[in-house]
Amino acid sequence: MGQTLGKYFTPGMAVEPPPETFFATDWFLPIMRRIESFVSGYARTFDTAGINSWYRPFQEQVELFKKGKSTAAVSEHCFAAALDFNIPAEFRGAGLVDFMAKVTHLDPAVRIGWLDYQKPNKQFTYFHAGWGFMIPFDVLRKFIDTFFTGPKADGIYQRANQNWKPGVRW
Repeated sequence: MGQTLGKYFTPGMAVEPPPETFFATDWFLPIMRRIESFVSGYARTFDTAGINSWYRPFQEQVELFKKGKSTAAVSEHCFAAALDFNIPAEFRGAGLVDFMAKVTHLDPAVRIGWLDYQKPNKQFTYFHAGWGFMIPFDVLRKFIDTFFTGPKADGIYQRANQNWKPGVRW
């Protein structure tokens, strides 16, 4: 499982595979099945599925957060529970809303980030699809507590619990 995603990676992108330990857990395989179903539906619907990002090591995310390059201290990517997709050129701009409507039909529970990536005078070229809601809370808490402590850890945990709900659009 997970091997079929490789054919959808955007050439030249550094898409890191998740650690083998994820595959040994009971929570990861259901996420992989959900992701693979979404990706295959996406490819059938749009004749393409350029994936730019999948797994990001937790420590790397922490460093991005500390340097102010990310607003998230913990990302669904840290659990290989998210993908960043290229948006086909014909759906950028005016066609973006219709494109997102089609994407949400592939998996209504998927958490999709695209609105927050809108920047003035910048063409929006990718979106984030995440299944963080499938990660057990104790697993999420363990990872957060590895890198953060006290009130900061509590705040990060609460933010993830609030934001990583099925069907969230941001």
